[in-house]
Amino acid sequence: MDNDYSPEALEQVLDELSRRASTAVLSAQSLDHLLAIADDLSAQGAWTRAWRALQIAERAAQSQNDARYLAECTIHRGILHFRRGELRLAAKAWEDARSKFSTLQHTEGVANCETNLGAVYKSLGDIPRAQAHLENALAAYRSIGYRAGEAAALTNLGLLYKERGEIAQAHATFQAVLVINRELDDRAGEAATLGNLGLIVLPMGDVKQALTYHEQSLAICRELGDRRGEAHERNNLGVVYQLLGEFDQAQKEFEQALALDQALGDPAEQAGDWLNLGMLAYDRGDLSRALANMERALELCRETKHAERAIVVWEGMALVQRVLRDYPAALKHLDQALTVAQKNGFRRQEAYLWGNLGLLYQDTNALDDAQRAHEHSLELKRDLQDLIGQAASYSNLGILAKARGDLAQAESYHRRSLELNRQVGHRDGEITDLGNLGVVLRERGLLPGALEIQNQAIALADHFGFADSMWRIRLGRAETHRLSGNLDAAEQDWQDVIEIIERLRGWLGLESQRLSFFGEDKTSVYARLILFLVREKIDLPRALETIERAKTRVMNEQLATTDIHTPQHLPAELVAREREQVAELRALATASQLLPEGVARWHSISNRLTSLWDEMASLAPEYVSLRRGKPFGYAALREILTWQVER
Repeated sequence: MDNDYSPEALEQVLDELSRRASTAVLSAQSLDHLLAIADDLSAQGAWTRAWRALQIAERAAQSQNDARYLAECTIHRGILHFRRGELRLAAKAWEDARSKFSTLQHTEGVANCETNLGAVYKSLGDIPRAQAHLENALAAYRSIGYRAGEAAALTNLGLLYKERGEIAQAHATFQAVLVINRELDDRAGEAATLGNLGLIVLPMGDVKQALTYHEQSLAICRELGDRRGEAHERNNLGVVYQLLGEFDQAQKEFEQALALDQALGDPAEQAGDWLNLGMLAYDRGDLSRALANMERALELCRETKHAERAIVVWEGMALVQRVLRDYPAALKHLDQALTVAQKNGFRRQEAYLWGNLGLLYQDTNALDDAQRAHEHSLELKRDLQDLIGQAASYSNLGILAKARGDLAQAESYHRRSLELNRQVGHRDGEITDLGNLGVVLRERGLLPGALEIQNQAIALADHFGFADSMWRIRLGRAETHRLSGNLDAAEQDWQDVIEIIERLRGWLGLESQRLSFFGEDKTSVYARLILFLVREKIDLPRALETIERAKTRVMNEQLATTDIHTPQHLPAELVAREREQVAELRALATASQLLPEGVARWHSISNRLTSLWDEMASLAPEYVSLRRGKPFGYAALREILTWQVER
């Protein structure tokens, strides 16, 4: 429930219930109300008042000698510990509650505890124990014909299968849950299950179906007025759009999720929203904003004492700092995350942190340390029965073996990773493995085999719309074509890579965005193409054109908000509108930091400018091209600049 009390009114309610608990018998309704208050406050991160509400309920149950309500209170004690990331304390509370319900021969209560224990042991990485608890819960619910409980147990089993990488099994399980949701007309449950199905089909490569599931879930949440559910699904939609390279749409979804969670006063969820915005900024190349957003997420994690989410934020910050080559800061954040994961028994997070440490060690050429870290990560993932995680570790070991010059071992690791990803239907991983394998085969001089593998990878990436893979694998294939002597095909791949990268960059209006997007991996595409045109094709005019194209990427973005003499034949009304909108953009660009509402304004103005330039294009195409930063040849650029001077 969402309580509508002000903090002062809530204190008065708790004072009154506390007084009554000491002097009179509380009704079942009052006890339920206390537990609902505790649940709602814990979701908002208001821990002090949440614990107080629970303790009042516990005291009342004890004084009234109400064993069933005392068991219910113990379940809620576990819920509060679980939400704070105190997993072992949560497990202890639920074991205690299960014992209480067992004594009462209360099958539903026992099954509820088994379901919760399955969830907590999954988080602790004890997968066999988690599965045993969930199967016990499922059997208990079925024995009493409690379909809603059966759906809850199956949902947790589906999440367990997902974490182990058993994607097909998870998908079938969630489909079974959806049948129960609809049978019971449980619209809230149906929305949650559709969201889970969206998460499942995404790694299978069915991006359109993922969007459909999340949109259906969102529609139900809005129909029910479930703002928390709506925020959750908007975040899920943002992730899908981000994967597709539709960064503007992803930004809108994440910002709407943040606005909803801020209205709900839920700092724990806000931390997740800021992290999503940070990862999106990272993908867009705005590294300073990525770190700023993640710092905000970390502040909220500290405020709510949410250890598990803080680990994910530290991982994100380390990723950005690796790109910035701030290796000491990256190591500090990974060490902080690892310490918290080990202290709290978060074994899955620990496994992935060791993998990230391996990548960091590899960045700093500490290859022996990297090898040990990746091998330890793989060992933990085997214990967790995490097939997708194991595939990632084999992929990392393959990249490391290639760096050491052991190409045969690198090929073996990448083939093992590919085998696992195909086994579980993890399409994104399969595409990455094919790309890595193609590079290794090329390095071994097996050019026909490399080309065949890279063609497979590009066909899959194009089919599923994985934008980042689309350009990275083409970049590798360009070199394979070059070494094979197919220079025209190599040049076409490089040109396609540039087109994809420039499409992904979106509107980079802020200085930090312009300067950080074209990082080393992307600007090197221009450099490679320029060297290729000079050395291989001996085409100096086109090499010069490419140099100008690369040099003017930042310049053209600046031209969009810089005063330029407009052609005299453009209607005054169009010119006036353009100047007004450019002035608005310039005012926003001078702000030291854009909050979400500022970013929304930026995109709104940009969209209006795009429409305006569409109107101008037929009247002054060269002028509009220059404004938009649209790539064009050196000769065209010289003609435009000369034309403007003469005017």
